Amino acid sequence: MPEQTTTVFGGGGTAGCPGEDATVTVPAGAVPNGTKIVCSKPNLNGLPNGTFRLGGLGDRYVSFAFTDANGNPITSFNPPVTVCFDLSLSDIANVFPYFFIDQWKNGQWVRVPFDFVPGVPLKVCTTMSSW
Repeated sequence: MPEQTTTVFGGGGTAGCPGEDATVTVPAGAVPNGTKIVCSKPNLNGLPNGTFRLGGLGDRYVSFAFTDANGNPITSFNPPVTVCFDLSLSDIANVFPYFFIDQWKNGQWVRVPFDFVPGVPLKVCTTMSSW
């Protein structure tokens, strides 16, 4: 999957990773105007913080990198951002409830809580204030 870049302004927005069926939603005020979000499928050697793994489904990996208008990394969000993965019917039929979301943080995988999006049974999301 090639990198996908989205620019988000103070009103918030959503950046997607179409090949990985993942999105990050940024609420209004969480990042400065002109923030760039780069979504990519990471190289599994030397993972950056901001990488997420949807496990139990053959594992899907996606990285989100946020930078301000000057190119400085942004790693904390207030209010928090929401990272979501879309699921297929076969994902749910084959492995539910044995899947999980992990975040790569400071050199290790950390399990993060997630939930189904109300009214959208084929999407799981986690809310993050930093990475």
